[in-house]
Amino acid sequence: MTVTDPADDVHERPAWMSDIEHRVSCAAGVRNAADGALVALAVEVLVDGRWEVDGIHSPVHWFMWRAGLSRHTARQVIRLATRAADLPITIGLLVEGKLSLDQATTVARYTPGEFEAAVCEIAVNATVNQITAATREYDFDTDTPKTRVARERGVSFGTDDDGSWWARVRLAADEGKVVEEALKVTRDRLHREACRAAKQAGAAEVADDVEDKDEGDAGPGVGDVSWADALVGMANAIAATDAAGAENGSRAVAHLHLEHPVEGCGVDWRAELHGGPRLPDALRRYLLCDCDIEIVWTEGGVPVSVGEPVKSSV
Repeated sequence: MTVTDPADDVHERPAWMSDIEHRVSCAAGVRNAADGALVALAVEVLVDGRWEVDGIHSPVHWFMWRAGLSRHTARQVIRLATRAADLPITIGLLVEGKLSLDQATTVARYTPGEFEAAVCEIAVNATVNQITAATREYDFDTDTPKTRVARERGVSFGTDDDGSWWARVRLAADEGKVVEEALKVTRDRLHREACRAAKQAGAAEVADDVEDKDEGDAGPGVGDVSWADALVGMANAIAATDAAGAENGSRAVAHLHLEHPVEGCGVDWRAELHGGPRLPDALRRYLLCDCDIEIVWTEGGVPVSVGEPVKSSV
């Protein structure tokens, strides 16, 4: 009996097989790079909020519309975009075409930022299942965060050596949405006041016939109002009113999107805060058991009517 070394077969592969594998690798690389470009664009969209247009309730929804992606693929793109700052090597390999979207998403789901470099060395030559197995020891999964609500919820702040003040806040999704809405209201108010002041200053300059204006003929400009400005402004407003109303339970209006179960994708309803994350099922049930509901009817993604407010029941 003759025994053939499997390694010998490697050198006897037909030429057409090497050719097709090369062409598949090239095509896959082009696709990977294109997906990397989408992720890079998603980072921009998340930063400046360009996805916030009529009829769109989340960045995932926006990419489904603008890029023709399935919900699953759009979520992969957004997952990578949200972790881009933590995983620069992963994003770089995707843009270069060396990682597929599925490989990169698996790294983003199961890998803490401090272990990214080691995982990426494996990932470029590994299947998705192999990446999952290699990262199992980290006990990290962005889809199923550990339930440590009592320990994680909190606020910390202090002062650095250079004299700057810092703060870190972690809240439940519904509480965080209340803070976020307050920041948005404050920032909008500061922007309106800046516009009003700029218009008054421009009118005064025209009335006084001032010639040498640094801002040009268009009049004084209005600078961007940052989230830091909004935070300080919110603190000033609270201090000026002696925090009136802080003891009351929040009944803030939040836009919650409910998605009917889809065959093959589970049996539970899916809830997402407008522009925010998917809510855990327990929090979804908690919020919907006692709230005032206004049903917004849409047609083609555009709101066309608002129903009368109704009280939910347990």
